[in-house]
Amino acid sequence: MKALRHFRGLAAAVVTMAVVMGCAGPQQASQPAVQQQAAAVTQSAAVQSSGPDELDVAIRDASDYLNDNIPKGSKIVILNVQSNSSDLSDYIIDELIANAVNDKVFTVVDRQQLETIRAEQKFQSSGAVDDNDAVTIGKFLGAKTIVSGAVSKLGATGYRIRIRALEVQTAQVQGQFNRNITESKTVNSLMESGSSASGTAATTAYGGTAATEQQTQVTKPAQESKTITNGSGFKDSRDGKSYRTIRIGNQIWMAENLNYQTSNSKCYGNNASNCAKYGRLYTWYDANNACPAGFHLPTSGEWTALENAVGGQSIAGKKLKSTSGWYSGGNGTDDYGWSALPGGSGSGSWGGFFGNAGYYGSWWSATESVASVAWGRRMGYDIEVVNWQGDDKTFLFSVRCVQD
Repeated sequence: MKALRHFRGLAAAVVTMAVVMGCAGPQQASQPAVQQQAAAVTQSAAVQSSGPDELDVAIRDASDYLNDNIPKGSKIVILNVQSNSSDLSDYIIDELIANAVNDKVFTVVDRQQLETIRAEQKFQSSGAVDDNDAVTIGKFLGAKTIVSGAVSKLGATGYRIRIRALEVQTAQVQGQFNRNITESKTVNSLMESGSSASGTAATTAYGGTAATEQQTQVTKPAQESKTITNGSGFKDSRDGKSYRTIRIGNQIWMAENLNYQTSNSKCYGNNASNCAKYGRLYTWYDANNACPAGFHLPTSGEWTALENAVGGQSIAGKKLKSTSGWYSGGNGTDDYGWSALPGGSGSGSWGGFFGNAGYYGSWWSATESVASVAWGRRMGYDIEVVNWQGDDKTFLFSVRCVQD
């Protein structure tokens, strides 16, 4: 807002000066001078009406907000800004970095160093980065704070920008900046010209090797094929737990996360009540053998079929998320009874910590990417898409089983 207040002050000064000159009377101002005064007022009004782009104002205000809420002198990493355009994401990241460097309030980690760490340690390099990965990346780089964000559609022409600061040592949110943008030529231009960040191909770089999985977008509502089964669905003979099931398109899915105990599965935060609420979290290895007889861990292709059946990847998250339980009102419409909950994730290989419950849900697929990495899906409170993700097989994610 500092830049905007300064701009408005200059515009007001020009208008005031022109009015004062006009009050001097005919004997003190010739006709050409009056015309010049009128032109100055018209030009000033035109500049003021156009004003700075709303996106640039929002980024500047976000930088001021971070300056006020992160301890001075902190080493920070500006990790990612998720959007449907990689150009828009890069624009916001570059502006945030430039503001942070020019304000001289923080020390900012170079993006090249960040990408090197991501590649070497097999962290995903695009899309949403959950708090587990963010905290671990921050520790690798010796940073105090991780900054990330997202841009989502708001109505027909508007957007919502969110910038969040996460304290690395405690994983606590230091601050979150939200701003609605009603109109922005910059956003519209970047959305039109930029490639899709979640796109039709999910690519993650691991140690210089690009693992790419191509997906096909098919938009078909499939409302007529929606069948929600009532009652208990089926009972797992191994432990007696019952699960609801649902038919979407040509598939029959569990309508709840699996809650069968395996050797390497855990309850979020090692709290049994979270297993009852969210189901258990599994390593990829356990997930492949955890589903009951007659069901299996879905392949990435079966996940794609689910997304297509509810209208496509870009809106599948909104359609599949439950109508309650997601942070900050980021609930879904649950049109098909799939009832996705934000069960978070965990990591046994990076100190056994947990993160993101209430914010994000992550689910394994049976499809491998490279030797130590498998594909999964992620839904978030702040997005409507279902994101593809490639993650280390030792991470702990939720499991949904699909009928054989």
